[in-house]
Amino acid sequence: MKNEKVIFCNIAWMKEYKGITVDDIPKNGGSFVKENNDCCECTNFLDLNHKCYGFIQNKGNSLHIERLDPKYKNKDIVKGVTVVWVATDSISCKIVGWYKNATMYRNFEETIAPVMDYDYLVYNFKADAKDCYLIPESDRKFVVPRASKNGKGKGLGQSSIWYAESSYAQNEFIPKVLDYIENYKGRFVDVEIKKSDLEKIAEDKGLNVDQLIDKLEGYHKRPVEAIGYINLAIKKERSFRTLYERGCYLDYLGAYDEAIEQYKKALDEDNDNVDCLYALMNCYFYTERFSVAIEYGQKLLDLLEDSEFKYEIMVNLIDLYLLEYQDDKAIIAIHEYEKLNTEYCKDRIDNIKKNLGID
Repeated sequence: MKNEKVIFCNIAWMKEYKGITVDDIPKNGGSFVKENNDCCECTNFLDLNHKCYGFIQNKGNSLHIERLDPKYKNKDIVKGVTVVWVATDSISCKIVGWYKNATMYRNFEETIAPVMDYDYLVYNFKADAKDCYLIPESDRKFVVPRASKNGKGKGLGQSSIWYAESSYAQNEFIPKVLDYIENYKGRFVDVEIKKSDLEKIAEDKGLNVDQLIDKLEGYHKRPVEAIGYINLAIKKERSFRTLYERGCYLDYLGAYDEAIEQYKKALDEDNDNVDCLYALMNCYFYTERFSVAIEYGQKLLDLLEDSEFKYEIMVNLIDLYLLEYQDDKAIIAIHEYEKLNTEYCKDRIDNIKKNLGID
């Protein structure tokens, strides 16, 4: 079993781990969770542009990668890890899901994530969404032992992380867990947003295009099936409006690669539409393709008259220049902004200047 990199992470109990909703509030995750009805692991099974980002709270913040294998002592990341997520219901600690082929990070990482009212996600593990499996609440049956009952090395201790280094773990428990994972025949909660799901067309019940677009409103839990309405709308009317609305919904789902392609199709119908160009700029920012985001931002500046919207684009471009290590362009852009004598976003500009050490 030493060749298998397996780690157990004890998190709060939730139904779907796709963000906190009225129907899915974390519990049994310690005092912070109890007091705030919140936790960073609440998005551990949220498909964000075909990746899932897993968080585990850990004292000292750093994960001890070398405890999986001493050869990782001087490494900050390790790939090919099986992350077993466990949580406690009202009875016992159970396996709720797992990541296969995950990348594990020694220190916390962040990713831009403007979905479900979050600006970014903090994570210790990352995996392809297709390799992430979550079991429905009623089917979570596999109990993970506690060291307090079974003895040291024979289960989870007080820490939220169990590296499972003991002889018992390596030779008895981990083989059982891996067998359970490989041979599980039960149900899963949908995690991955599949291309086939995004292409489904809703049943035509006689609604017009306006009514179909209105059907997208109010879907706060990110149901992929709702996109069928806009797909039907496009079938009825292929126009900038319908193509752009589909891009917006893909964007809302966090399917940024698909949203980018959709927005480009919309631009074919209206090449200088500033809303669409702005959406593309943001999607490239979300996916950390900053140089392309800059291109769209510069095009927007050429199209826009002086307005708060234009000022916001200018400031966003300054941030993008800095992310691309183009400090000289950022400084030039700051000077151009200051010539406008506007108070809009002035606090952001002042903070940027302070960080750059310029007056």
